[in-house]
Amino acid sequence: MLKADQTDETSLKDYLNSLDFESGQPVTERPHHQGEVRLFAPKHPKLPSRLIIKRPLGQGLRGWLARYALRREYHAYQRLSSIEGFAPCFGFFFERYLVLGYVEGKALQPNQRLSQESTDGLRLSILQMHEAGVAHGDLKRHDNLLVAPNGKIFILDLGTTWLKRAGFHPINHCLFAFFARTDLNAWIKHKYLGYENVTAADQPFLKRSWIERALTYWRSRRRSNP
Repeated sequence: MLKADQTDETSLKDYLNSLDFESGQPVTERPHHQGEVRLFAPKHPKLPSRLIIKRPLGQGLRGWLARYALRREYHAYQRLSSIEGFAPCFGFFFERYLVLGYVEGKALQPNQRLSQESTDGLRLSILQMHEAGVAHGDLKRHDNLLVAPNGKIFILDLGTTWLKRAGFHPINHCLFAFFARTDLNAWIKHKYLGYENVTAADQPFLKRSWIERALTYWRSRRRSNP
């Protein structure tokens, strides 16, 4: 798989200029809240064999919000370009196309047991992501984590990320700390398939807020009273 700095930008722009987006294979059954996500297979020696391309949906305010979300996702990928566990990002072009590399694998399944190596790798990716000033905020969703054939876990869909601003921004930093904490709580949940029997070594990574506890209680009540 070509890295972002190994892809010819001019060739990619030419490809996007003539792109028939409807010809791509939908990645999800329904459009993403930011837009459509499709898989393409460029037949070009200077481009990757497969690309994931996101395109905003909607007109007016909805379209503006979708483009803003994709632009923010692109900024998140820029911060994470040297960290493993994320798809390569080739750029955000024409205020319309967010272009990512394709990563082979399957979405993490509910109650799927992960190896120690996989969970250690995921924790490292999360911690390095936070050091880069990016908090995902939605890692409890299983389809936001992809398990590659070798067991390595990739973090997907950075559209909900919170970016930490440099300098004195107390509200921004407070919200960043909250979302970063939810990322590590999610890591505990996926590793232990819940919050029980967490080892002493992993206890420091588990700090659930009252909001998370309330949501867990509400969801459990819904499951028990369909």
